[in-house]
Amino acid sequence: MSILFKNVFFNYKFAKQDIKALENINLEFKKSTISVILGETGSGKSTLLQLASALLLPSSGSVIVEGIDSSLSETSRYEIRKKVGIVFQYPESQFFLDTVFDEITFAPKNYGIKENLKDIVLKIIKELGIDEKLLKESPFNLSGGEKRKVAIASVLSFSPDYIAMDEPFVGLDKTGKNRLVDLILKLKDQGKGCIIVTHYLELLKDIADEVFVLKNGKLISKFEGKIFFELLMNLKRLKFEMPTFWEILEVFMSSDNKLENYIPPEELVELLIDFKKRGA
Repeated sequence: MSILFKNVFFNYKFAKQDIKALENINLEFKKSTISVILGETGSGKSTLLQLASALLLPSSGSVIVEGIDSSLSETSRYEIRKKVGIVFQYPESQFFLDTVFDEITFAPKNYGIKENLKDIVLKIIKELGIDEKLLKESPFNLSGGEKRKVAIASVLSFSPDYIAMDEPFVGLDKTGKNRLVDLILKLKDQGKGCIIVTHYLELLKDIADEVFVLKNGKLISKFEGKIFFELLMNLKRLKFEMPTFWEILEVFMSSDNKLENYIPPEELVELLIDFKKRGA
């Protein structure tokens, strides 16, 4: 079973006009798989996630989640939302309750989960590095990084089969990012599908099973495996707008500098300083 997009088109309505967001998307997200979605701003990445979780319905075509067509009924969409949790790009957009504890426990209560909610919460905040003292705080008063952690916790709390995350690393410090990478691997090991929109591909380079590339609302390429250099070269060929760090890294990897694989930003900076000292 999987999340299956079949000939999906999606248009937004604006000033009585249809604005095309996605065009003829055919793809499949599977369990026990880490799927990364890349794309320039406005390429349709967030729209894709909302279609996968039945928050949006396709203008035409079908999104079928574990055999359930999202277009059938509100009941079918309710069942899909139990299976696919989504973490929005802007955490504040999914907050509406008074405390962090209430936010994290809302979905389990809504979906009739009978386990001890406090135990669920304590386990999740430990994994994400959320201070227990924050459970009584308003989620709106937290820092950007803490808000993002709470948004992720509020999805993990009802243990969906698929977790869709829109730019989940933004606002997290290095420790928080590493915790999240470890958690994503753990979720995969538990048999869950992880669908991640991110510009931090370097964090996922060794764990992503597949990478989908969107451009102007179209799926233009799919890469499988963990060959970071090959992906960079193909993104350049596809005229994909890459972050500056990737551009510099690609130059080094494609030159005679004997750089054969990804290195983190701090090592690349040291390499550039060394080149400058040597007048290269």
